[in-house]
Amino acid sequence: MLAIVVLTLASFGVLSIFHLNPAGNTLILLCLIQVLVDILAFYMYTHFILKASCKEVFGLYFKKLPKYLYLALLSLILLSLATFLVDNIFFQTLLKNTPSLETLYNENTFTLTCLAVIIAPLREELLFRGVLQPMITNKTNPYIGVILTALIFTGCHLSYLTVPYVYVGLFMFAITVGILRHKTKSIIPSYLVHLISNTVAMI
Repeated sequence: MLAIVVLTLASFGVLSIFHLNPAGNTLILLCLIQVLVDILAFYMYTHFILKASCKEVFGLYFKKLPKYLYLALLSLILLSLATFLVDNIFFQTLLKNTPSLETLYNENTFTLTCLAVIIAPLREELLFRGVLQPMITNKTNPYIGVILTALIFTGCHLSYLTVPYVYVGLFMFAITVGILRHKTKSIIPSYLVHLISNTVAMI
């Protein structure tokens, strides 16, 4: 968990090198504070409720990082292929009327980049794949855990209501990272997929 905190703070350090000050943007600053609050909450949840270490609960095994990166890249290739096929077969006419990300969120590109690339992957993977999916799986089975978590994850992205077909891609993404989380017992591969996917989307 300390490594994730360091990674997050280092990301903002890199931004400051390029004279980009996140503290000058209220939304980014609030989200950064929320990330730190989330991390504290997850720490307390694992240690006082589950009575286990964050390493065990979230599968933070950094020695397996090369394997996780390989799985993440493979998953991204398959996900990209599936998304391309779905977009071109079913939604070709809708793609022409897709609003820009800035229109959807009413924010500038820098703010969107910080939120999508630095903050969202960390918060969402900790919550959905880190806590919610194992919780549902333990009460039911892995299939229901992955699918139900994917549905909840997809439904929480209310900003896409104006372009509902995007939810198909979101659901496929959530299923992919959910399977990764279940098979590897770690949130690192799903976090990498989320991070790379959002970065590519912003580019």
